[in-house]
Order: sequence, then C-alpha cells, then structure tokens
Amino acid sequence: MIFPVMMCYSLPSIHSYVDLHSGTMDNTLVKERVKHQKCPYCGAERKELLCGNAEIDGKEAYHVVDCTLCEKHFTEVYSFCRVILTDHPGEDFRIDFDD
Repeated sequence: MIFPVMMCYSLPSIHSYVDLHSGTMDNTLVKERVKHQKCPYCGAERKELLCGNAEIDGKEAYHVVDCTLCEKHFTEVYSFCRVILTDHPGEDFRIDFDD
C-alpha cells in the first residue's frame, strides 16, 4: 500500500545579506526582517517580493527572491524536517528528522 506524503520545511535562512553600501549589515536586523518575511536589505513587506521557482536538493528546498523596491535579491533556503503520512491508518503518522 502506498501512502501520500506531506513534507514539512523549517523557516528560511538567508544566504546573501551584505549591504553593498557599507559592506556589512546588522545581523540582528536581518534576522528580525527575515522572521517577519520582509526583505533583509530594505525591510519591504512580503507583497513587494517576487519569489522564483522552488528547487529541491536533498534535504533542502530553495528559491531566489527579488525585492521590487530596492532591486536586490536573496535566496531563501528551507530545511527538510518532517514527513507526515496523511493516509496512515488512524491518526497522521509523523516522522521527525533531528539532523
């Protein structure tokens, strides 16, 4: 018997977050913006960001995001953390991955 699988990914991490003007950027500010799904460079809201096609490579999924306000881009990376067998007899059967 084959069961449908739903995969879960953790919150994204940002690969490129260097301010081109000063050469550095406040990591605390970047983390706060990413946490609220904003552009890490200028703080633009999610509606101002254009997300490219997601690609999956092993235990990671990623896509390039372009900001329409500051015209910079960054890559969001999602880590594979869980499998949920939604048609498993009884309740959903979940497999969590620690690494």
